[in-house]
Amino acid sequence: DDDKDDDDKDDDDKDDDEALDEEKEGKEEEDDAYAILGGTDVDLVQYGYIRTTPVTGAEVLRALKSVRLPRSRRKNVSSEAIQSICLGAVPPRTGGGGRASRETQSRQGLARLLTDYGRAALPPGVHFSSIQINLNVECGVHVDDGNVGSSYITALGDFDGGEFWSLESGALDVTDKFHAFDGGLVHATMPFRGTRYSLVYFTHGTVESMRSADEAYLRGLGFPLPAKTDVPRLR
Repeated sequence: DDDKDDDDKDDDDKDDDEALDEEKEGKEEEDDAYAILGGTDVDLVQYGYIRTTPVTGAEVLRALKSVRLPRSRRKNVSSEAIQSICLGAVPPRTGGGGRASRETQSRQGLARLLTDYGRAALPPGVHFSSIQINLNVECGVHVDDGNVGSSYITALGDFDGGEFWSLESGALDVTDKFHAFDGGLVHATMPFRGTRYSLVYFTHGTVESMRSADEAYLRGLGFPLPAKTDVPRLR
């Protein structure tokens, strides 16, 4: 009988372990679902999805790996075409105020994921209108044109080196952590090997004259835009 009791206890322990494993798997699926669907550019919040867990750097990295970043030219950063996009506010094409980038409109799920990540990881009360995503970009010494207030940078991926260098703080490791900097002062990326994603959260000055429709759209995706009246103070 004692042996039977021990067997029953072992069975109960096994059932408990399996239940815990199922609970863990369910939680991981919940965490992954947003990133995977974000990778296909679906904003689940529009369909009633309510997130119950904080966005992690690992989840963001999985989402970024699922997205093909187009090549573009940013002459102030590199003489070569780079893989980079900007989500959120960007300057107007011909005139007028800032606007929501086309990449934001086609990647709403990713935008939502990254705004959630920034709002959770950055200090309370921080505003940002835009998120620059770079893949394997070794930025030369440059300054950012049009940014106001502080910018915040982090790096994700499997790489060696790649410290963020700025005139005000020197070389800093920003892997899986955010660092505030002044984009108006010269900064650059140190050499690295491997796969490196960098995210820069910042506010573009053109939000001061952004159309109301674009402003409402970005706020709806979670961008904590500053009040238009606060932009001159940030310059």
